[in-house]
Amino acid sequence: MVTDAIAGFAFYALEITKEGTVFSPQQREAILNAVSAGGTARVTDLFVISHGWNNDMADARVLYKQLFKNIAQLLAGSRAPGNRKFAIAGVFWPSKKFADEDLIPAGGAASMGAAAAATERSRSAKAIKDKLERLKGTFDRPDAEALEKAKVLVAKLDDSPNAQREFVDLIRSVLPTSVFTRLAHVFPQPGSRAALQTGYQAFELHH
Repeated sequence: MVTDAIAGFAFYALEITKEGTVFSPQQREAILNAVSAGGTARVTDLFVISHGWNNDMADARVLYKQLFKNIAQLLAGSRAPGNRKFAIAGVFWPSKKFADEDLIPAGGAASMGAAAAATERSRSAKAIKDKLERLKGTFDRPDAEALEKAKVLVAKLDDSPNAQREFVDLIRSVLPTSVFTRLAHVFPQPGSRAALQTGYQAFELHH
C-alpha cells in the first residue's frame, strides 16, 4: 500500500510502537511486496529513513520531503541506469512526549495511558535527582548548592527551555576542568536538547 509520494518517489510509511515492534503488518507487507514484485513494478532501490528525537509525524514528513527533494535533484543529474526504480520507507516512531494524539505514531505516548505516562515521568525524574544527590562532594568545586538547584529544575526539563538552559549551566558550573575540556568540543548551544543531553553525560562520567 503506497500511502503517497515524496519528490516523485513512492512513499511507504512504517509506524513503530513504543515497544519497538511494527504497528501495522499491512505497512510491512506493502514494503516487502514492493521490493519482491516482478517486472517493472519491482522497487530496485529502497531508501529507509527515520526521524530523530522530539519529532511528531508532521515534523518527520517535513524532514523527509526536504531531504528527498534534494536527492531527486541529485539523481536527475546522475548516470544511474534508467531501469532502476526508487522508493522510500519512512519510519515513524513515538519520539515526542507531548504532541497531539493524531500526530503520535502507533499510538505512542497516548497508548501508554495518562496514569502510566505520569508514573514513567515520575520514575525518570527521581532517577535523575538520585544521581544528582549522589554526586554531592564528588567534585573539587563546591557543588551542593548547585546540585540542589538542579534537582529543583528536573520537573521542568521536559517543556521549559529556560529550565533546560539553567540546568546545563548548573552542571557545567561544578565540572572539573579536565572533564569540561574533554566535553568542550561537543558542547552545543546552551539550552538546546543536545546541550541538555551533554549535561547529563557530564555528570554520568562521575557516577
